[in-house]
Amino acid sequence: MNSGANVGINVIYSGTVAAAIEAAFLGLPAIAVSLYLRNHIPLDYPRSAGLARQIIDPDPLGRLKAGQVVSVKRPAAAA
Repeated sequence: MNSGANVGINVIYSGTVAAAIEAAFLGLPAIAVSLYLRNHIPLDYPRSAGLARQIIDPDPLGRLKAGQVVSVKRPAAAA
């Protein structure tokens, strides 16, 4: 999970999205997860990772097909 929204032009130079795209080139399903930044809200990686797992874990092999990429953005939220 990276820090930053990975939206708009940011997708072009995102290492997280690039890694997912490389996996897709190899025929693997891939998910890029990012955590949106806000100056006044502290980042909570453990909680955000847990939420990402709830999205990814239910059916990791059935939803995404070989070569597909999904980018998940976790918005900043007050605790």
